[in-house]
Amino acid sequence: MDPIRLGWLGGAREPWQQRTLDLLRLEPGVETVSLPSEASMSPSNPLGLEVVLVFGDSPDEIPASILPNLPLGVWSLELDPRLVDVGRALDDEPTIGAALVRRWCDRDRILRDTLVDGEFLVRRHSWSKTRRRVLEQVQTWPALAIRRLRTNGHRTGGLVAALPREVGSGGSLPVGSAGAGQLWQLRRRELSGLWRRVGQEFVEQDWNVGVIASSIEHWLGPHLAEAAHREDGGIASILPPQSTRWLPRQGRNLSLADPFVLIHDGRSVVLVESLSHQHGRGVIAAVSGIDEPAVSVSRTVLRSWSHLSYPYCFEHEGTVWCVPEMHEAGRVMLLRADRFPDRWIEDSVLLEGVPVVDPTLFQHEGSWWMLCGRSDWDDWTHLFAWSAPSLHGPWTPHPWNPLRSDVRSTRPAGRPFRIGDRLYRPTQDCSQTYGGAISINEIVELTATSYREVPRLRIVPDPKGPYPDGVHTINSAGSITVIDGKRHFVTSRRLWLQLWRQPQRPQARTAMFDLGPDLDRIGSGVGG
Repeated sequence: MDPIRLGWLGGAREPWQQRTLDLLRLEPGVETVSLPSEASMSPSNPLGLEVVLVFGDSPDEIPASILPNLPLGVWSLELDPRLVDVGRALDDEPTIGAALVRRWCDRDRILRDTLVDGEFLVRRHSWSKTRRRVLEQVQTWPALAIRRLRTNGHRTGGLVAALPREVGSGGSLPVGSAGAGQLWQLRRRELSGLWRRVGQEFVEQDWNVGVIASSIEHWLGPHLAEAAHREDGGIASILPPQSTRWLPRQGRNLSLADPFVLIHDGRSVVLVESLSHQHGRGVIAAVSGIDEPAVSVSRTVLRSWSHLSYPYCFEHEGTVWCVPEMHEAGRVMLLRADRFPDRWIEDSVLLEGVPVVDPTLFQHEGSWWMLCGRSDWDDWTHLFAWSAPSLHGPWTPHPWNPLRSDVRSTRPAGRPFRIGDRLYRPTQDCSQTYGGAISINEIVELTATSYREVPRLRIVPDPKGPYPDGVHTINSAGSITVIDGKRHFVTSRRLWLQLWRQPQRPQARTAMFDLGPDLDRIGSGVGG
C-alpha cells in the first residue's frame, strides 16, 4: 500500500475539522502535516506532499505553481452558501448540498472536479442543527476519498462515486462570528421550529398496501426507456395508476407497509410489516390471494422482541428465503421457509453487530450483494454495501462505504429488477417527508471497487388518491405489482399513546423469533 503524505492548511478550529484529521490518521499509510500558511508551500514541494486539504476561507488562493507537484491536487470541503452565512433562512429548499472538491493540474491545465458529494435533509427552522448534521457527515469524506483512490489503483481520476456536479458556487466551511441581529433571526427561526415539532405530535401516519394489476416491466418499462434517452438530464415523475386497488384498512391501530409479493404454488402471497400504533412495534404478516376476488385474512407469521419490518423475501434454488429488517437486534438474519408463508426456520446470521436498515439482497455478475442503510448513520441518506460469493457468505463490506449520500434517492425501497440489460434499484425520496416518494435508480456500475447509479424516474403519490402523502416500497411478481401509500391525519391519539405506551423491552430468551403457524391473527380481514 503506497503511503500518502497529506498537508492540511487553515487550522483545525472546529471539532468537525479535528475529527476529519483524526479519521485521516486512522487510514493506513496516511501521514498528515500541518501547514502554517499558503506562503509555506513552495512550488518545489520540499515536504513531499501528495495532497493538500484546505480548511481555510479561500482554497483558490493556493499558488497554482505548486499544483504540478501535487499528484492528488488541492482538496477543499464546500457547503451550500446557505450554511456559510450564519442564520440564513433554510425554508426555500428541502435539501442542502456539500462536496469534497479537488483542484489539480493535468499537464498545463488546472481542473476542478468533485471527489465526493451529498445531498442532506434541511432541518427547517434550525440553521445550527442543519449545519451540525451536515458537518457530521462530510468530516468522513477525505478519508473516504483516500480509500476510493487506493481501491481504484491510480493517482488521479476515477474517484467520483456519483455523477459530477457543478461546484464553485458554494462557500468554504469556516463560519465567521454572527452579529446580534443575525443571532436573533437564528433564535426566532429555531423557536418557530420548536412549535412546528410540537404540532407534529398531533399528526399520525397511516400506511396501506396497493395492488396494481401489471408487472413492473409493463408499468415502468416505457417510462424508464424514455428517461434513458432524455437529453435535458431531467427526471420525470409519474403517479400510481388510477386502477390501483387499496386493501381495506386494518383498523384504527394498525398500518400495513413494506409489501413484498411472491407467486407460490400458483397463488400470490404478500409479506408486509404490520405496525401496531398502540405498541409501536412491527411484526411480519402475510396476505394471500391479493389478485383474487376474496382476499385472505392477514395473519402474523413472524414476531420478535425486535421491531420487524421490510420482509425482503425471494426464491433461490427452489427455496423461499426472507431477510427482514431488525436493526434493533443489530444483526441481519436469513430465514428459510419450512412452509411458506406460515412457518420459518432461522437459517443463519449474515451480519452481526451491524444495525442494518432495509437489507436488500440480489445477485449481480457472479456475486451476492446486500445494499442497505444503517441506523447508526443517517439511514435516510447513506447507502452501504456488502458482497459475498454465496448467499450464506462470508459477507465483506465495500471499501467505498458509504457508497452514496443523498436523502432524495438512497434508502432501499424494494427488490432491484432488470428490464433488458439494465439493472434498476427502487429507492426512497425522504427529502420532503419520510417515504415521500420513490426514485428508480439505474445501477450503472457495481464492482468490488466501484459503484455508480443514476436516478431515472420518480413515483409520487396521487394527491387526489386515498393515500396522498407518501409511497416508499414497490415490488413485483408475475403480473402483479404492489406498493404502499401513506396518509397523514390529525389526532391527539398519537400524543396520548406516546405518554401511556408501555415500551416492550427485550426479554431473556434463547430464540430471536416466535416461529410457527399458531401466532395471533392481526386483523379482522382485508377482503371484500
